Amino acid sequence: MRRRFLACAGAIGIAAASAIHAAEPDLKRAAEIVANRCALCHGPEGDSVSPIFPRLAAQHPEYIAKQLADFQAGRRKGTMNDQAKDLSPDEMRALGVFFSQKKTRPQRVRDEDLGGRRLDRGRDDPGGGDAGPPRRALVHRDRVPGDVRVRAGRRQV
Repeated sequence: MRRRFLACAGAIGIAAASAIHAAEPDLKRAAEIVANRCALCHGPEGDSVSPIFPRLAAQHPEYIAKQLADFQAGRRKGTMNDQAKDLSPDEMRALGVFFSQKKTRPQRVRDEDLGGRRLDRGRDDPGGGDAGPPRRALVHRDRVPGDVRVRAGRRQV
């Protein structure tokens, strides 16, 4: 009985190890695809400098693979349809893992509604400080006259 249990456990272990090994993405192949197809628009590391092309660096691998599959199937339309048409599901997954391992660098955002002033992306300084007026004032700037700061619901001049 014990031998049979050990034999079954060993067989399950070998099957699981095989499945894990088969699930490893081919990152070398992904790097080739990136160099030949993706880098021109998305950058070699997936960190596009153009606002036209999305940044793929540090994105979730499943998301990238799903988007590529959607482009391939025609559920999404655009230039990417031609880029994804001959990718295999394993290559799509490998591209997702490849880009998920890349780091993205901080970018500054220009807000045209603020007269072209540059803001730090994601910064939320409710006190106004060096980051400029709080977001509450930026969102309702048509209701806030002049250079008025809004803090805790009170106007400060």
